Amino acid sequence: FDVKREVRRLEIHGNSAYSDGKLKGLLRTRGESTLRFWRSSPYRSDFIRVDRITLQSFYRRHGYLEARVDSVRVQPAPDSPSRVDVRFHLTEGPLSRVEAIRLEGAGPVAEVELRRILTAKPGDALDIPRVEVDRQAIENRYGDLGYVAAQVRDSLEIDGGRVRVVHRIRPGDVARLRGVRVEGNKITHPKLVTRSLLVHP
Repeated sequence: FDVKREVRRLEIHGNSAYSDGKLKGLLRTRGESTLRFWRSSPYRSDFIRVDRITLQSFYRRHGYLEARVDSVRVQPAPDSPSRVDVRFHLTEGPLSRVEAIRLEGAGPVAEVELRRILTAKPGDALDIPRVEVDRQAIENRYGDLGYVAAQVRDSLEIDGGRVRVVHRIRPGDVARLRGVRVEGNKITHPKLVTRSLLVHP
């Protein structure tokens, strides 16, 4: 039976792109807080394993494709064997940048129109959440035009620190409104309801 241990101090080494506070906010492991003295800070090996993956995934999703957590050191605190200091040592690696954005299969929507709604631009640092937002924006644009089954798949072509983002679009068929049925009306005539609609068969 192990003695229950608490984390006295949590440190992160090797980071320069993001502050300690930003990275610590992502982790389940946490150190003692003088402001929140009532909050516990248990040391758990399963938290450490998850936190390693969390840190690495965060960096890679924001353009540091070679980022890695090299080691996690756990040392007993000098004042108490039931408390430990935890130190994450990481390597950020180079930041990858978007070299180009390619749209394939744009079809009924002009490519210049689609590019206006993209948030990622050539020369920007690679930010995978922004790529996902752009993919959803393209699907939404097609949906607004009646292509409700449109699908957009994105992929990355990586060449060193340069990345080409590819959005492959399958518009599908345009959906048309066949009819409108009004239900639940007891007093109002159906034509009074359908007359105010913005879409028509």
